[in-house]
Amino acid sequence: MRSPHVAAARELNGQKSEAESSKNGRLKEVLEKVMFFFDPLYLIFVSPALILAIWAQFRVRSTYAQARQVPTRLSGAETARLILDSAGLTDVDVEVTPGELTDHYSPSERIIRLSPEVYRGRSLASVGDRGP
Repeated sequence: MRSPHVAAARELNGQKSEAESSKNGRLKEVLEKVMFFFDPLYLIFVSPALILAIWAQFRVRSTYAQARQVPTRLSGAETARLILDSAGLTDVDVEVTPGELTDHYSPSERIIRLSPEVYRGRSLASVGDRGP
């Protein structure tokens, strides 16, 4: 004759395994859905764009580094001001902004923001002349 405790333990064990298998089944469904969104073929399509972006970034940085070696008479700020004044844009300001290669124009504020190296620098990279 079986003890009622053994029977209860076996019944509880059976319920656990059913609950665990149900839990594992749901986990498996979730993982399958996640894998549905990631297709390895995706890498084939994204890789060329990623490689091109990395190559372009390398080219920009290396060209900028080369241009920083060529000295000029005017700083980036002086050159920007000269160009703006010659175009009659005396209401556009030139300011310093932190960072590297962060130069930009803000049309809503009518401000040209140059990175510190470009603003103060006296190199071809600061002036931005591409030559003849």
